[in-house]
Amino acid sequence: MEFSKRVLIVDDEPSVVGVLLDFFARFQHGHAYDVVTAYSAAEALIAGAVGYLHKPFSLRELDCSVALALGPRAASG
Repeated sequence: MEFSKRVLIVDDEPSVVGVLLDFFARFQHGHAYDVVTAYSAAEALIAGAVGYLHKPFSLRELDCSVALALGPRAASG
């Protein structure tokens, strides 16, 4: 596994945050993830958020978005 990538999960529902934490643990992009959580937009802005997905979104959309953010190498493997 390569160096860690920081990911911020923001949602006001703890159960959604839990599902997303589990999902990131299963990603196969060749990177470890340093996952940070926030429960409001204000927390997300202070934590340095630079992108987002609108709800509802599928886990496939999330996977593709993260792969794109990481670059072509992640998208291929």
